[in-house]
Order: sequence, then structure tokens, then C-alpha cells
Amino acid sequence: MITLKSIQPLSLFFYAILFVALTSCRGDYPAQLVQADSLLLRGDYDQVDSLLADYDQDASRRKSMRMYRQLVGLEYRFTQGTLNRKDFSIADSLVRYYKGLENREEALSHLFLGYIYKVESDYTSALDSYLKTEQIAEVLDDLMLKIWVNREQGNIYYEQGLYSDCIDYYKKYYANALLKRDTLRIAQSSIYMGRTHIINNNIDSIFFYYNQAIALANRLPESEKQDITIPAKSTLADIYTQIEEYDKAASLMTHNAIDDENWAYWHLAQSHTDSAYWYFSHLVEGASWKAKVDYLSILAELEEKRGNHEHSRILYRDLAAAKDSLKAHSQTEETHKVKMLHELNQIKQERDEAQVQSKIIGVVTGIILVLVAIIIYFLWRRNQKQRAIDTVQKKRILHEEKLQMLETLEYSPLRERIKLNAGKEDFHLTEEEWQKLATLIDNANNQFTNRLLRLCNMSEMELRVCYLIKIDVPPIAISTLVCRNKNAISMLRKRLYEKITHQEGNAKQLDDFIKHF
Repeated sequence: MITLKSIQPLSLFFYAILFVALTSCRGDYPAQLVQADSLLLRGDYDQVDSLLADYDQDASRRKSMRMYRQLVGLEYRFTQGTLNRKDFSIADSLVRYYKGLENREEALSHLFLGYIYKVESDYTSALDSYLKTEQIAEVLDDLMLKIWVNREQGNIYYEQGLYSDCIDYYKKYYANALLKRDTLRIAQSSIYMGRTHIINNNIDSIFFYYNQAIALANRLPESEKQDITIPAKSTLADIYTQIEEYDKAASLMTHNAIDDENWAYWHLAQSHTDSAYWYFSHLVEGASWKAKVDYLSILAELEEKRGNHEHSRILYRDLAAAKDSLKAHSQTEETHKVKMLHELNQIKQERDEAQVQSKIIGVVTGIILVLVAIIIYFLWRRNQKQRAIDTVQKKRILHEEKLQMLETLEYSPLRERIKLNAGKEDFHLTEEEWQKLATLIDNANNQFTNRLLRLCNMSEMELRVCYLIKIDVPPIAISTLVCRNKNAISMLRKRLYEKITHQEGNAKQLDDFIKHF
């Protein structure tokens, strides 16, 4: 038998690495949550909500599973763009729970917290969280994390008018989408690449990227397609209106609210005074101060053309007030931007200093690792012979134990009794005997029941059929033992094979699978 004394220093080192690797994987999480996570990464959002709801009906109380459920829930809301301040406490608790693990879960928790900060206009805290996501994504070389965080970083700089930084992040976003060969993400990032060329006023590139987004979106399911084609067509319609190609603009516009401004300027260009006035009067409500100034100016001029001079004067007074408000708002915004730039520069400086320190630590760590490796090598050479002996002894013991357990099952009175009486109408096993049979099979076959249940959930009847197959009881005898007719047992075995393997098959294939499992 293996004892603590027989484990050499190097073995302890490898056991520690193995433990960390096993505890960091997602294999322990419930199937519904892992499947929901996978669907989110593939962009199949429609099924996720029902999977989460299904899990919540019978959720585990283990903390690791609860935290992972919350993480997947936030991931779903992130992909839908619905994260808000109500999610802050959950995101913050996830950051604390996964802190220091430097795994995908920690990176995602920082990403979601950063998104909530951005929604609340705390851009400095948002970028700080995004930098942490970016650093872990680089370590993991996780393209999906890079795609999400680069997009969000670019959005912050874009919203603040810091276009040079925004362009760099959007280009990274697009490049990583290409590397991932993900049609959905390439289509989405094409819109953002088009945005970078709008900033640079490069008309040909704008048309290329927006048309590419539309073409790629046509390969996607309808729900995902609309999220890309509607904004892409709306932007192209806006450009066509500006360059006075009105027929092309009209062919792209919908009656979705996203195109209200396009229709307003289109009708204005066509001298459709009443229609233009209707659209601009609706747009002015809830518009930004800058847009409100533009809209009020146009509305006032339209009212003059329509002969409504009194209302035109009222609109001009509103315009003057809006200009004053815009000026005050711009000054406040400029002050905020200067402050934010200062804080961003501090974050970048701290990041650069951290990178320098990280390099120094890396060099020192490298030297230490070399020394440790030399010591370990000599320990390994010294203990090589002993470890070889231990390995052979361990294999021999395990082999003997395995043979003994198989022999215990093979010659157990219970199995002999089953083999002798199976198929007789009046022969059945008690609950205690079924449990004893399960224990014998588990001992002889490396926890057969637990490994089987990891593949899929099974009823008591299905498990018992598997036990009988495992000890070579013929199908007709199985039907008698479990009180079912032969056809029912045949159908059960066929369905069970498909349930376990997710492939079409027959009863014989299940028998072969179970016997070799």
C-alpha cells in the first residue's frame, strides 16, 4: 500500500500541481450551467434562459456551484447588454470569490464589474476592471475574453471622444474575432471597424466593413442577424443621406426607432416639410444637448417655412436656452474628461510600473526556478531507483487488489444465485440484495455507478438493468428480474444508449458499452 513516507519530495510537487489543475477545471459544475456557458460562447443565446431556469428548479447548495450559477447569469445579461447597478453586489462578490485564481471565472467577474461601472459612468473604475480582465486573458490566451474586453475598452474611449485609443482597441477586437474564426463575432466587430473608419472619414472602408457585417449576418439565425443588420443598414443609410444618394438610403431604412433620425434628415432633404417636422419633433424629446440644439434649429426653420411664425419664435427661444445648457454641459463634460484622462494616465503608469516589476520578478523567479530545478534533478537521480521500485510495487498491489475484487464479484454467492435463478418467474432480488450487487460491481469496476451517473441522470430501473448487463445476465432474464416484458427492456436499453452517448444506437450497443465501461 502507498503511505505518506513512500511519497518522495518530487512526487509531492507533482501531486500539488495535479491538485491545482483538477480543482481549477469546470468539470465539477452542473451540466446545465456548463452547457449554458458554452452556448453563450457560441452566440446561441435563445436556449440559455431556459437552461438557467431549469437548473434553478433543483439547484445545488454548494457555494462553488451557486457562484458559478451567478457568473453564468451575469454572462447572459452581459451578452444581452442588460447589466446594470442592480447587478453590482453580485459582480463584486464574484470578484472577491474568484480573486487570485487567474482563471476564466476571475476574468469574467472583472469584465462584468467593469461593464456595470461603465453603465454608471465610472469610466476609471471600469477601465481598471477591464485591465485586470485583459491581463488574465493574455495569460490564458483566451480569444473570447480578449474579444469581449477589447470591445468594451474601445467603447469607453469612443464614448469619451478619445478616438485614437478607441481605434486601437477596435482593431484588436476585429483581429481576435478573425483569429477565432467566429462568424458572429467577425460580423459584430466589422461594425466597430466601420466605426473607426467613420472617425477617419474613409468612405470606401466604411462601406466595406458595414456591407461585410450584413453579408456575414445573413449566415446567422434570424434573432442574431437582426441585431447586426439593423444598425449596419441604419449607418449606411445615414451615410447615403449625407452624400445625397437618397434612393439608396431609403432602400436600407426600416421603420424601427433606430432609423427615426435618418428619416428625419431624408424627408428634410426631400423638402417633405410636414414629415420632417414630425420626425424632428419626436427626436427632440430625450435627445442629448448637442442633438437638441441641432433639432430645435431645424424645427424653428421648418415652422417658418410652414408659416407658423409665433411657434417658430418660441422654438428659437428654446434653442437659445438649449445652447446655454449645452455650453454649461460641455464645460462640465470637459472638466470631467480632463479628470478622467489624468486618472487613466495614472492607471496606465501603474500598469507600466507593474509590468517592469513583473519582468524583474520574472528574472529573479527564473533564477530561483533554475536552482530549484537543479536540486530537484539531483533528488530525482538519487531517488530514481527507489521510485521505480515503488511504482512496480504499487502496480502489483493495485493489480492484485483488482483481481481480488473481480474474483469477489465473480464468485460471490449473490452472483451465483442470480446466474442460477435468473429468468424464473418467481425469482426476484430484495432491496438489500440490489444494494449489495451495486457495491460488488462498484468495488470491482472502479466505482461503476458514480462514473455512469456522471454521464447522465438515471432512474433506479435503468441502473438495475445496467448492473444485470454488467454481470452477463441475458436480456430475457433481465425482463423477468425487473418485472418488465422483453420488448420494454429492449426499448429501455436502446433509449439508455442514446441518453448516455447522445447518438442513435440499439440495445446490443448498450450491452457492449456497459460490459466494457
